[in-house]
Amino acid sequence: MFTKPSWMKMMSSILHSNTPLLSVVDPRSLAVRSVQFCRNVAGQPEVARVTHRRFDWAGRPFLCRDPRLFSRSETEADAPVNRMITFSLSAAALLSESVDSGWQLGLVGEAGQLLESCDGRGTQRLMDYDRSLRRVSVTEQGRVVERLAYGAADVSEHNQCNRLVRHDDTAGSRFLNDYGLSGAALGEKRNFLQAPESPDWPLAEAERDALLDPVGLQTRWGFNALGEVLVQTDAMGNAQAFDMTVAGQLKAAELILVGAAQSHTLVREIHYNAIDQVEQETAGNGVISHFQYDPQDNRLAALNAMAAGTLLQTLIYSYDPVGNVLVVNDASQSDRYCDNQLIVPISRYRYDTLYQLIEATGREVRNGASHGPALPGLQPLPTIDPCQVSNYKQRYSYDAAGNLLQMRHVGSHAFTRNMHVALDSNRSLPDDNGDVDFATSFDANGNLLQLVRGHAMG
Repeated sequence: MFTKPSWMKMMSSILHSNTPLLSVVDPRSLAVRSVQFCRNVAGQPEVARVTHRRFDWAGRPFLCRDPRLFSRSETEADAPVNRMITFSLSAAALLSESVDSGWQLGLVGEAGQLLESCDGRGTQRLMDYDRSLRRVSVTEQGRVVERLAYGAADVSEHNQCNRLVRHDDTAGSRFLNDYGLSGAALGEKRNFLQAPESPDWPLAEAERDALLDPVGLQTRWGFNALGEVLVQTDAMGNAQAFDMTVAGQLKAAELILVGAAQSHTLVREIHYNAIDQVEQETAGNGVISHFQYDPQDNRLAALNAMAAGTLLQTLIYSYDPVGNVLVVNDASQSDRYCDNQLIVPISRYRYDTLYQLIEATGREVRNGASHGPALPGLQPLPTIDPCQVSNYKQRYSYDAAGNLLQMRHVGSHAFTRNMHVALDSNRSLPDDNGDVDFATSFDANGNLLQLVRGHAMG
């Protein structure tokens, strides 16, 4: 049985003392404000973080400010609002205005079905329905980008009655020609478009077929009586087979390649405890994993991995009272010494009173590590050279709304990343010597236009 160290409990109790979560309610018992108290270091004064909401006469929330913008509203009469929603008389959200995601307008029909929508980017969508209120087409900017067809009421041979049988979308067409008794699709054929451009789908089925590649890709599924997938066969003829227990839990999975003489085991001998948590499983490469859980809270306490009698990994976990990981100790690895440093196989994590990660310590690869968008170099593990790894510490800081402001890395390759957050929204960009342009970096709906400077997205 694994217990949390007493010093962790003591430090956690000191840090979180006098930091309750408060709710302010109006006479209708609606929470108009929620107050959290943020503290990073025990003994420091806590800082109140207030989230503000306003409700209309029907009790619907139509205005919300996060702690960052709420603090501005106390001194600025025209401080921005995170989100405002305009409701119809039937309580449908008609207009949503957000400083982060822009505005979206939706018009609904008498039965609550969405008929038309548009947004700040100028995208307009029109939806058409049949008499059963099933969507049959979607039109964007005057072009039909989707069409949907359903089986007639008398089509019962393949259980297609009133079920989706064809869906034309921006990639091509899906054909669902067979359904099981439980309503699950037994097969699906996908025909892609011949041209890369999204078409304006005509109404005539023959004209739509002319736009498609004549070769379709078929995927099929097999189910048991409870609707659980037992077999999935892809377009190449490769099959995945799943073996279930009498309780409906996955017991084993195999891959059967087309033309292969025998199957490949992906995982087998999966054992569960009384609350459906995996206690043991054997991977296709022979690695046996054992999982141990704390009987008090059912959190993962230890993970052991072995292969051919050799211990590969023993991870021991410790948590705070709300379930955040505090310590991960790999007991299968030995301590190392390099450059007058003791390098232990332990990772530690520290959080503030809002449970935001503020510090992480552990080991990192000394050479070949990548802290950018590229993948790190392949490293043989376990390493023989004790100086191949080194200690690191990484610290994080946030603003009142939880936006990351800075990440400071101290290790064999020290660096600092700063983020700049817009004054009137939660949009943020890397702070490259103060040169940030929010106007050209995001579209009207808040989508990032450049992942890396100079490289446009989509």
